Amino acid sequence: MTATDTDLDGSRYARCIEASKRVRWDIDEDVIRGRHFDVAHKFLPDGLSLAEKFVTLSPKERRFVSQIQGRTYANIFGLVERFINTKILELGLDHAPATSRRSRRWCGSARRS
Repeated sequence: MTATDTDLDGSRYARCIEASKRVRWDIDEDVIRGRHFDVAHKFLPDGLSLAEKFVTLSPKERRFVSQIQGRTYANIFGLVERFINTKILELGLDHAPATSRRSRRWCGSARRS
């Protein structure tokens, strides 16, 4: 890698950080937008939940199955999101200066430099 490549990577990173500071997401404002979960409705569409295939269940029970599946889907998504964030932090620590030992202890990384 040449000095020019390093400069390019540095400026690209600086632009990325600058752009991320301009964007401020607010979950309540940008995603929820005043909506709430209504237990009178399904949480997942039929094509995703396949609750309609439970022919022995009443419509109310199928709606409840859809709500269980929707909550489970959200919990799994949250778990995967936490794993990705932790893994990115772990990988980033491999490239951090020696002062990152405190960070390693903080995030619980078992690996040593």
